[in-house]
Amino acid sequence: LCQPKEAGGLALRSLHTQVQAFSCKLWWRFRQGGSLWADFMQTRYCSSAHPNQVQLKPSASATWKRMLQARALVELHAVWDLRSGQVLFWWDNWLGVGPLAWQLPQSAGMEVVSDYWAEGGWDLGKLPRILPVEMLERIGSKFFCWKEGSNDELSWSATQSGRFTVSSAAELLRSDAGVSWVFKHVWVAGLPIKFSCLVWRLLHYKLPVADVLAKLTVHGPSRCYCCSEYNSETLQHIFSLGDTPTAIWKLFEMPFGFSSLGRLVRDRCMCWWFSMPSN
Repeated sequence: LCQPKEAGGLALRSLHTQVQAFSCKLWWRFRQGGSLWADFMQTRYCSSAHPNQVQLKPSASATWKRMLQARALVELHAVWDLRSGQVLFWWDNWLGVGPLAWQLPQSAGMEVVSDYWAEGGWDLGKLPRILPVEMLERIGSKFFCWKEGSNDELSWSATQSGRFTVSSAAELLRSDAGVSWVFKHVWVAGLPIKFSCLVWRLLHYKLPVADVLAKLTVHGPSRCYCCSEYNSETLQHIFSLGDTPTAIWKLFEMPFGFSSLGRLVRDRCMCWWFSMPSN
């Protein structure tokens, strides 16, 4: 139900995902600084180490534990816009790939970015000794406007404005189930929502007919009175294989010059969506 509509869900918000998204907001506010709460958390938990260096301790508060669980995701998308280059070269995400120390822990130190900047460009004497070639190429395309006395600014790469939003964090946390071609055609602009909901329940086998209820140990009389042979009331029989649905499908298919006779409901729908009228 919490998956996107195009993936077969109803795009409902997951409470677990929302809690994680608000945990991301806490870490973002903490890394931005500038508040009494952020200063307290910095002094309480990161007085002797960078926030990306600290490890979880059993004595930590529940709030700090939540924040550390969100740290990896936030640090990957929280990118520092360089102004004076005073953020840490190894432990802050200024390159857009996360903290370099997480990828090269053996080389990590406490230098700031400006330590590797000389005479208007990167210090090519230092960088090749500590970084692999592929990372040097990425750094070579990274420039920043040097402004003496300005502070480096934290921006959120998941939004165009660079501002953190809970909805963008929730979107990053939501698992990608892929796009279903079938369910993509269920939700059509202009079609009454009740019809789309009916088709969604039909394709998910969530309608209260006899064979579906039997799986829930709810048993009762199962006979279709719309057919001459009084077949069992199954979902496929009611919407596709019975005498009455077969006649209705045929009534609408003949003017367009194609037939889906003998197919199941999903196959009939796909036949309609794929077929091109012949007249």
